[in-house]
Amino acid sequence: MRKRWMAKAGLLVQDASAATENLLLAAHAMGLGAVWTSVYPIKDKVETTRALLKLPETIVPLGTIVIGYPKEKPQPKDKWKPENVSSQSHLAERTLPNKP
Repeated sequence: MRKRWMAKAGLLVQDASAATENLLLAAHAMGLGAVWTSVYPIKDKVETTRALLKLPETIVPLGTIVIGYPKEKPQPKDKWKPENVSSQSHLAERTLPNKP
């Protein structure tokens, strides 16, 4: 079933992921807390979610989004580490072939 579904899905996973991100941003803008919990492609999670939500076999849950009012409002963490940045300047020196 997975191969057949994937053949018909096209960009479904990417589209649903973009929509999920937009929903998370909207929740944040409204002062809500939200977290995206992945489901697909982990078979056990897909089957458990499908059973919990009473979804038919034709529906493949990609993820769930938990939304609520945050109990706390922690400050953003500064995760910047210059040593984690690498220079890609050598790529700019490469020339691309001319288009025909």
